[in-house]
This record gives sequence, structure tokens and C-alpha cells, in this order.
Amino acid sequence: MSMTIPLRLVSLVLRGDTLDPAEWTTFFNKTPCSWAVKGQRICRVGRTIEGTVSKTGLWVYCPEHREDPKSMDFMVKSMLDELSLPNDIFLKRKKYSSIQCEISMYFDNHSGDNPPSYSSDTVKLAAECSAKIKVDVWEPEQSGH
Repeated sequence: MSMTIPLRLVSLVLRGDTLDPAEWTTFFNKTPCSWAVKGQRICRVGRTIEGTVSKTGLWVYCPEHREDPKSMDFMVKSMLDELSLPNDIFLKRKKYSSIQCEISMYFDNHSGDNPPSYSSDTVKLAAECSAKIKVDVWEPEQSGH
């Protein structure tokens, strides 16, 4: 049985040397797709990644794939709504714990089309969460022939 990888994904990534994944799982009442305590093996739902020791604490939330392939804005807003973000308690806890926050967007551009853009509303939401935006685009290698 082959696994189908969605063409577009979003995730919320928290990192920090003092990050305790259990604390953030309880805070959000959500199960992360990946997590680690600094110096321990990175875990993913259902397995531990052999040989991969985390250089920092890690908590990654990957919401279920939503069928709106043209709108990264919709996917980001839905994810933040699920996590009840932004909110002041999160911002205070994040700052106190020296946690870095990132909204990660992945786009598989196998067709060669331009990746979807995101609006200033998404930039504003990220800023309200004190989060950086990271976009990862996979494109087929260009042939020099």
C-alpha cells in the first residue's frame, strides 16, 4: 500500500532548548506529529526516529489535510483556529520559555506551476503569534537539455 503525500501542508513548529513537549501537548490539548526533548531521539506519531538526536526541544503540530489546495491562507487560519491562536497566554508562555515559533508551509510543485502565495492576513496572523513563516517548495530538477 503506497502512502499519498498531500501537495500542500501547513504545520506549527515550536523549538527551544528548554521546551518540554508534554507541556505544549497539554497546553494545546493536541497531539503533535513530531516532538523531542533536547538531547533525546526525535519521535513521530507511532515511532521513534532511529539515530536522530534532537539538538533542541521540538513540538510540531500537523493538522489533518484540508481540501482547499489553492489557499494556504485557509489552511494556516484553520490550523491556528484549531490551536486557539493567537492568544496572550501562549505569547507569555512562549516568551518566558524562550521558545521560537514557526508557521511552516510545504508545497509540492511537481507540475512546475508557481507555488501558492499567502496574503498579508497570514503575515499578520503569524506576527500576532510571534511566529516566523517558512515556505518549503519542492520542484522537479530542471533539465539542462
